[in-house]
Amino acid sequence: AGLSGVDKVYDGTSSASLSGVGILIGVVAGDSVTLGGSASASFADKNVGSGKTITVAGYSLGGADLGNYSLSQPTGLTAAITAKALTITANNKAMTYGDGNSFNGYSSSGLVAGDSISAVDLATNASLSSASQWNAGSWLISAANASGSGLGNYSIAYNSGTLSVGQKALTIAGLSGVDKVYDGTSSASLSGVGSLIGVVTGDSVTLGGSASASFADKNVGTAKAITVAGYSLGGADLGNYSLSQPTGLTAAITAKALTIAANNKAMTYGDGNSFNGYSSSGLVAGDSISAVDLASNASLSSAGQWNAGNWLISAANASGSGLGNYSIAYNTGTLTVGKRSLSGSVNNQSLTYGAATPSYGKNDVTWSGFYGSDDVTSLTSATIDLGGYSQGSNAGSYTLAATDLVATNYQLGSVTPGILTVTGGTTDGDILPRPSVPNTVQWVTQNTFMMSTGSVGNADFMFANPANENQSKISSSGNSDESTIVQSNDNKKSKIFYDAVLMLTIDPILAQNLGIRSEFLKRFTMPDRKIQLNHNNLSETLLAWAS
Repeated sequence: AGLSGVDKVYDGTSSASLSGVGILIGVVAGDSVTLGGSASASFADKNVGSGKTITVAGYSLGGADLGNYSLSQPTGLTAAITAKALTITANNKAMTYGDGNSFNGYSSSGLVAGDSISAVDLATNASLSSASQWNAGSWLISAANASGSGLGNYSIAYNSGTLSVGQKALTIAGLSGVDKVYDGTSSASLSGVGSLIGVVTGDSVTLGGSASASFADKNVGTAKAITVAGYSLGGADLGNYSLSQPTGLTAAITAKALTIAANNKAMTYGDGNSFNGYSSSGLVAGDSISAVDLASNASLSSAGQWNAGNWLISAANASGSGLGNYSIAYNTGTLTVGKRSLSGSVNNQSLTYGAATPSYGKNDVTWSGFYGSDDVTSLTSATIDLGGYSQGSNAGSYTLAATDLVATNYQLGSVTPGILTVTGGTTDGDILPRPSVPNTVQWVTQNTFMMSTGSVGNADFMFANPANENQSKISSSGNSDESTIVQSNDNKKSKIFYDAVLMLTIDPILAQNLGIRSEFLKRFTMPDRKIQLNHNNLSETLLAWAS
């Protein structure tokens, strides 16, 4: 006696437990008998139940008088096996819309060895799309109606799980980037018609929105990535999808044509070697040209100035903002350097009557207007008009006028004429003609005098204002006759008698006044109607007259 059964929670075994201390009942007073052994208790089975009979075994007797006794194991003991707590939880599931309507199973807690769960009913509150797919969102997964082995021995608690249905990512196909010429912006263009890739069959989803495309920057380049934005989804099932804007699109930004032209410049020699800038065509807003190298093929004078003429102005090496995005063409300009005008005055000159015709030039002008270190050596030549003077012209004043200037960098400006003063000789003209005679001839060499002929056999000469009135001897050729020029005091006229061919020798004093440096032979040949000058073995026809 003294023992009782102990209730237990189902543990999958039939083992039982006892409480209390067993004592022997029926030992005769005075005997030495003790209760020993190793007691064990068990139920008839492992299953849950109340008032379940417990079978006890293992008690034994000891002591000196044990042989006088037999021992019965305890009976009538009962206890309960109560249900064990079992938790079955629907497993969470994370999925993408359209991956199918399947669960991820369940898990359990509290199942003892030997028992098993073969099935659990799983369900969700997720709504369905047009394609009968769980709609995207967060939903519950419920568990119920577990079946298996030994489950009657459990008190089952069902926990729900979470169903997370993510939106299915859609992509857009059918588009490509379009190359463009640099325009200073990062905007891009697309070609083609976009279409959705990845829509589950049966769903109602459309592609809409207002798409925009752009490059990462505005600069020229090849295969530049294009970023697209603005596409959106429409339709009854759009909530189950996410839209990825098109990716992987590229295009080129090609260089824009930019023309930079050196500006023309018209200037006068000596105005300085500066350019007139440049102009451009094709530059877009936001870009700028800060500098352009300008150069000319113009040659330089000794004074370091561009020489007069038409030259090229070249442009190169532009610098500035954004110019790496252009294909630059450089156009030349024209540098027109005009000649600088020189003013001044022609230097006055003087000659003695009968002097050789002079040739005045650039060194006979006092010039004004040279640039810098330039001087008369910068001039090639100058033409001075003598105002009608030539050797033998009458004494008097002649205007010396500058009429032409030959120079690389200079031209005639306002040049004051000079005066050529001729002294000595006649002041009333050259040797006067005799218009009363039939044939009039005029000798117009440097030894100028007029001559008129009458009939064959006589002629009249007049020397204007001879230095003296000494006689000149005439000798005829071909015979021994001599004739004499008689110079009268009234009109300085000389009378000559001669044959058909005469040789006239002018005396040295008359020759000096007429500008003749030495004795000249004047051959007057009547039949040939010409006058010849013979000197130093040279012969020149000075004048021929009409027959």
